[in-house]
Amino acid sequence: MNGELTESLKINLQKGLDEGYEFIRSSAKSSHSRKRVKTVEDCLEEITNACVIMSYKYLCRHILMRKYIEIKQEYRCYVYQKKLRYIEEYYDPENKDHNIEEYHIIKKNIEEYIGQITEKLRDIYDDYTVDLGIVDGKLTVIEINTPMYLLAGTIMAKYEYITDLIHKTERPIFKFKIQNEIYTIDE
Repeated sequence: MNGELTESLKINLQKGLDEGYEFIRSSAKSSHSRKRVKTVEDCLEEITNACVIMSYKYLCRHILMRKYIEIKQEYRCYVYQKKLRYIEEYYDPENKDHNIEEYHIIKKNIEEYIGQITEKLRDIYDDYTVDLGIVDGKLTVIEINTPMYLLAGTIMAKYEYITDLIHKTERPIFKFKIQNEIYTIDE
């Protein structure tokens, strides 16, 4: 790519950016961007960045634009044999600490929400991970990963070391942090 776009492409790209779409790249594993992109110049800089170009060497085959959403908190949920087994607070950009009672409510809300997803996916997958985010004050599915991604990673526990515990639990285990100390709700 020579870094030059036709005037028509620039206008269409700017229109998409003005409507809230941003550049992301899709790799063999996930879609992501290095930084927020809001101008045509930023988009060209991202598309022609060596990191992006090299990703094509490693099976990246798509450049995508999507609307940016502000995720307030994110939770990774592990479903095994069609049952929610493990929840982990995965992302909290504001480092908002809830109290234990609030985490019990969050866990209950996640269990109910995942129950709806499990019902819809019951004939498709037995095992998968779901990343849920708090967007505009509501739980929202960020992504659903197939069984291959059960090893997608946990932050507060090593999945490979607690696999048996996660797979055999009758009640979902929920891990989260309050003031950088890890807590678990497993009731």
